[in-house]
Amino acid sequence: MPFETLQKVFVEQIKSCKGMVVTAMPFDGPLVAKRMWCLFEAVMATIHHIPITVVLPKSEEKRLCERIKRIDDDNDDIMVAVMQAIDSREAGATMREDLENIRRLIETQVSGGYGAVDEIFKGVIRQWVVGLLSKLIGTFEEGSWDQGSFAQKACIIMRRAGYYEDAILLGVKSLEVDLQAHGPEHPNVAASYCNRGTVYQQTGDSNKAAEYFQMALAILLKTLGPEH
Repeated sequence: MPFETLQKVFVEQIKSCKGMVVTAMPFDGPLVAKRMWCLFEAVMATIHHIPITVVLPKSEEKRLCERIKRIDDDNDDIMVAVMQAIDSREAGATMREDLENIRRLIETQVSGGYGAVDEIFKGVIRQWVVGLLSKLIGTFEEGSWDQGSFAQKACIIMRRAGYYEDAILLGVKSLEVDLQAHGPEHPNVAASYCNRGTVYQQTGDSNKAAEYFQMALAILLKTLGPEH
């Protein structure tokens, strides 16, 4: 596509849209993040305030849910891997002319260039992931152990990725479920408090972190004893 057409006609068409749909599959390495056209369209939509809906096939939702349920160590960073894969400088296109013209438009008309493109698209993915995690939490029996465990792991995923506000919101749900399922003096509740304390510690709020760590410690001392 000629540069002038891309700049004037195509961008104007995006601006006239009422919404955009992005398919993020596979969940652990969305192809959309590797295609320059897809990145460009999503970024233009965001810049011009066009709502974006990210969708995932049911089969991929199930695979993501199973992956999260298996998380049990500090090396399984799903969100970190997805975000690190977003690199518009390395994105490709079938037609060389299209690739060069989109790059030219990014370099000349997007404030912040490729870095801004990456951050905008990461924001799109982040918003989608939080919504999806909340949706998946709702697929479990309300107040069940499985729901609490999943909510806690969802909180951990966002914390490891550095999205602390999202982690806190998911942590609230995790704590709510654990309190409902186990009562106020259970190791799972202590784990939820500890998880939230870690989030606050990583944001630099040491007072808030200490408050949650102390609450977790009090429960563990009472339920497991001082020599556990």
